Amino acid sequence: MRQLFKRLGCFAAVIVWLGFMACPILVCVLVSNGQIEWGDNPQNQMRLFMMQEPDKEGLGFQWTRPANDDATCTYTTVRYPIMFEGEAKNSSSCQCMGELTAASEVPPLCEVPEP
Repeated sequence: MRQLFKRLGCFAAVIVWLGFMACPILVCVLVSNGQIEWGDNPQNQMRLFMMQEPDKEGLGFQWTRPANDDATCTYTTVRYPIMFEGEAKNSSSCQCMGELTAASEVPPLCEVPEP
């Protein structure tokens, strides 16, 4: 039993070490491309990006996901966890695609913000 714990500890240490070794690679990709995207579908993806404005610099995280089952509405959340210069406000939005509707006809999904 003791040998099992020793092996599990070594395995966990290797996983943590690989995580640390991947950080410089992720930073290089982020600096060279300006963003890292996860997901091929634009209606369901996550994106880590660099904000480089004259008075604001930092990292932002955008998460877009379907707001309903038939994927006509998407809910997007943008967060700025690390700001090097200036301040940025987090935001959330809902966008529905399909038939043209009047501005007063907001779908119920987009009326209530996500908690």
